[in-house]
Amino acid sequence: GLACSLAGAQAVQHFHHEEGLAAMAQARARLDAAGVAYQQHVLVGHPADQISRFAAEQGFDEIVMGTHGRTGLLQLLMGSVAAEVSEQAKTRVTLVK
Repeated sequence: GLACSLAGAQAVQHFHHEEGLAAMAQARARLDAAGVAYQQHVLVGHPADQISRFAAEQGFDEIVMGTHGRTGLLQLLMGSVAAEVSEQAKTRVTLVK
């Protein structure tokens, strides 16, 4: 019933949150080593939609994102996400190769 659906949804949300934190571990380590202040946020959903929405909600001046991942598939996906964010975000977008 509803309780199972809620528990399942919470488990999925927790899984995605943990995966997001793990994916950012290397970037966090580099920022920490460089002494750069930052905040981290894990959003679950369609990447371009979530990035654009979050930037608007937070009142960001600019979105800076890479266009290439480390692997062929990730590179293809990041390029696609970057293109979508550039098209739909109300915030200025700077793409870095």
